[in-house]
Amino acid sequence: MIYVALYATTLFAVVLPLKIWNNTRNENKLEEQQRLLTQARLEALTSQINPHFLFNTLNSVSSLIRSDPHQARLMVLKLSRILRRLLRQAREFQPLRDELDFIEDYLSIEVARFGKN
Repeated sequence: MIYVALYATTLFAVVLPLKIWNNTRNENKLEEQQRLLTQARLEALTSQINPHFLFNTLNSVSSLIRSDPHQARLMVLKLSRILRRLLRQAREFQPLRDELDFIEDYLSIEVARFGKN
């Protein structure tokens, strides 16, 4: 009888902490997989949006080449800065100045495409 009690106590002392540790490890893995899935979805959405913006901007540049070559050159420069920034966007946080420059370039391209109104 003492052996049964000793065996049960040992079993609970060893198995219970292992079970808790395993559950915690599984929860951590699940959270990490959820984070990776969210990041992959965001990257997929970004890659879907960028080609449309790129092609629309290139069409606008194409139409500006004959009528306003200087404006077309400016649009190409701003587009190249935007694309460069998107390519090197490995860090999560960017300096505020970089974000403001990005927004300024983007908005100036949109103004050139759609007009000031």
